[in-house]
Amino acid sequence: MIRVAVLILTMCLLASVHTTAHVTRIYPGQAKAIQGAINHAHAGDTLVIEKGIYNETDILVNKKLVIIGNNYPIIDGGRKKQLIVVVHDSVYISGLQLQNTGRSSMTDMAAIRLQNVSGVVIHNNRLLNNTYGIYLQNSHYCN
Repeated sequence: MIRVAVLILTMCLLASVHTTAHVTRIYPGQAKAIQGAINHAHAGDTLVIEKGIYNETDILVNKKLVIIGNNYPIIDGGRKKQLIVVVHDSVYISGLQLQNTGRSSMTDMAAIRLQNVSGVVIHNNRLLNNTYGIYLQNSHYCN
């Protein structure tokens, strides 16, 4: 009888445990700091990018994340490539300064490219000297 009660109690406790989203802070100075944080994040996490200059390109957002810049950190493409490519639904990006994408006659380089997604929110970002600011490719219901 006690074993059954312990088993039922254990099952109830396990059923009530849920995962929670984590907040990760990203600081400048590390190579591929933003992409590395995205790679290690879990769906639903929040990434806070601290103020500074990040020379990163082709940042792939492939899971549902909240990405927030603290005091407009700069992501600079050095006039070579695109900056952020979002390939997952329901991503939120806010508070970044995105600048200096590359230029190409073969590729539509953008500060933020939304590729086959829906429900993505891009809010309160600064876009400077980019071929395309925000490029929606087969994307729907994005703000």
